[in-house]
Amino acid sequence: MLFRSKTFTYRILSSGVEVVAAEACAIFGLPPGSELWTCRRLRTLEGRPHSISFHAQPVEIGQKHDLAKLKYLPMYQAITQAGITVTSTSRTIEAKFPPLLVARYLGVDVHAPLLVLTYVLKDDKGRNVSWLRIYIHPDERIPTEYINYRTGSWNNDPQ
Repeated sequence: MLFRSKTFTYRILSSGVEVVAAEACAIFGLPPGSELWTCRRLRTLEGRPHSISFHAQPVEIGQKHDLAKLKYLPMYQAITQAGITVTSTSRTIEAKFPPLLVARYLGVDVHAPLLVLTYVLKDDKGRNVSWLRIYIHPDERIPTEYINYRTGSWNNDPQ
């Protein structure tokens, strides 16, 4: 499940067009060193740092966002409000060492791996429209998810 019922707030750490991670470039069929619209946000929950998100999108999509709304909207909702129909999302789960920016804002050691979720959102034409990497604070408990074999969907409901 992409969203939880908890209320998060976001602090924009940076946004604009810049060179992005080679993995993000590959998702969009671009060579390493390409530029995309980016946004880095500190996500807080109940006043404490929860995670840092790194977003990369084609410039024509990213520049549609209202930065004021990115202080409280999950990126999926921001993309939808920008007129993009998201029809599927893939997710990869890994443990990675945090970059300096993440370590600084989450108050963690750069030598301690964190849980990292990477999402790719596709539109109704099958095009990749957003790449998102989230570094989760080690004190956060990730909810248990269940697969429903009848539907093939993951969710937080064991039924």
